Order: sequence, then structure tokens, then C-alpha cells
Amino acid sequence: MRLVMTAVFATALMFFSPFASAQHIACNGCSDPLYEDVVRYAGPGDHHVYDLSRGILRRYRVECGTGGWIQGAGDGPAESGAATSSEPVTREEQSAAYCTTPPTVALIPNDPAVENAFTLLRQAYLETQGTLAKDLVIDYGDLGFPFPAAPSAFDVVRDANLRAMIGDRLNNANFGIMSRAGLFYLAAAGDALLGFRDAISITVTIRMPNGTTVRYLWVRAGAGAGASYLKGQSRTMGGQLIPEAENNRDNAGTWFGNPPTGAEEDLSEMPGHLAWLGARLQEIGGNNVRVECRWDGSTAGGSLVCTIVGRP
Repeated sequence: MRLVMTAVFATALMFFSPFASAQHIACNGCSDPLYEDVVRYAGPGDHHVYDLSRGILRRYRVECGTGGWIQGAGDGPAESGAATSSEPVTREEQSAAYCTTPPTVALIPNDPAVENAFTLLRQAYLETQGTLAKDLVIDYGDLGFPFPAAPSAFDVVRDANLRAMIGDRLNNANFGIMSRAGLFYLAAAGDALLGFRDAISITVTIRMPNGTTVRYLWVRAGAGAGASYLKGQSRTMGGQLIPEAENNRDNAGTWFGNPPTGAEEDLSEMPGHLAWLGARLQEIGGNNVRVECRWDGSTAGGSLVCTIVGRP
């Protein structure tokens, strides 16, 4: 048990810097004595300790005794006598890092702003069973772009600037798009106050005017937030992959005009897209519309050969 608790304590120490005057410290899964241990090590000041798994937020005031600080303690634990080995860290060793006598640790009322941020973060934690990941679906029209008028996911895959503009629009709080995630977005905005270091993420699926889709991952972690395009997750109207692998060998496959899922499909953009990827196209007649791509390694460097069966 002691080894387990020591490991938890060591993990907790990774999430804050010693000797700060006030800190917000994550200590998920900690026991009650460990809450005091981590604030004791943090040094004199008022510190919040929060545990999302147990739903606990506590604020402690740590004060040195009459002897005050050890000379040079502000330079960090390695130079002020704190334990730096892999051996279990005792409370006495933690105290010796900055106080000449054992410090006092007392519970004090939580800061209301921190308590509100913790409440939102805890609700998001429970809502996602601890994953802190959520999905959001929006329409391209929600982005408010005056141009292009009606792009498809194929356009997004091929247009680096359009991809970047969509990401920028998701990141811009003035447009309020991410706020549609409701509680989760509020929790993400509040986690900065707690110094929360784990990533709160929202996967955004954007439905284009013709029913094709692209996806972005919006992550709030540390001091900033950002939305990045998820390569390889763009889909046709019928939910089939829009190929974009850098190695054309990985773009081999069969696309169906009538997908096995029964979804409505439109492959009219697929031949032109495959040609843009560098595939060699050939057409044959047929009633069962499909696109069959295979890798031909018989030529120098190899090539992707796609057969258009029937005209999509």
C-alpha cells in the first residue's frame, strides 16, 4: 500500500512547481492524508487540491513555524534539502525542504471562482465517464463563411487554406461555435483557472452542404486551445472514406455507389479526386456503380490504378 501511495504522490508532484505562493494541484485518486502531503510540499501559501475521480476540492493554508524559511529554499527542492531519490518521501523530508520547523496545514474555505470551475469540470468528468472527450456535430453554414458557397469534403481535403480557415473559425470564441458543446465548453474554459493539465477534447464533425463530412479535434489543454483537422476521417455522403493518404498504396480500396449500409451515396466527385491524388483511371461499363482502386507495383515506383465501373 505504501508503494502505491508513494507512486500517487510522486505523480501529483508532476503537476505543479514547488515554492509557488498559491497553486491548484490535481491529485486524482489520492487518499485524504495525501492531500495534505502535496500541499505541504508545495510550500507556504493557500493551495487548492482537487480530485475529479472523488469529486473533492479542498483549500489548505500552509504556514512555516516560528523558525521561518530555510536559507535558499526558494531555489528549489534539490538545493534546499528535499528528497530527490526514488525512496519514499516522508512528511518530515518534505517539511525540511522549506521550513526550519514542521509547517502547519489548515483547511480554509474554497475560493468561489475555483469552486465553480471545479464543479463544471467534475460534471464534464462524470458525463464522459472520465474520458473528458465529447462529440459535436455542426453544419458548414454555421461557420458563417461567405465563400466558397457550397464546398464539399473533397474540397476541404484538397485545399490547405480552406482547412486552416475552418480551424481558425472553430478557435475564434467570437463566433461561439464551440460554445454549442454547452457544459463541456464551459468546463474547458474554466480549467485554466485550476491549472488542469489533462486535455479536454471535443471532436467536431462538420456536415458540408452536399452531405459529405470532415472532422476536427478541438483540444483545451494547458494555456491554450486549438482545433486541428483530422486527416483520414473525411467521409462521402454515404459514409465512405475520402482517400488522402500520402502514400497512394494506402488509398487502394473499393467504393460503392450503393453502399452495403444502404445509405444514399454520390460518388460523382471521386474520379476527379483520385486523379488529383495521381491515380491512373480507366472506365468500364456496368450497372453496379463502384470505384475499384488497386496498387500496381509493376511499374517504376508503382502507381494507383482505379477502375470506374459505370459512371457515378
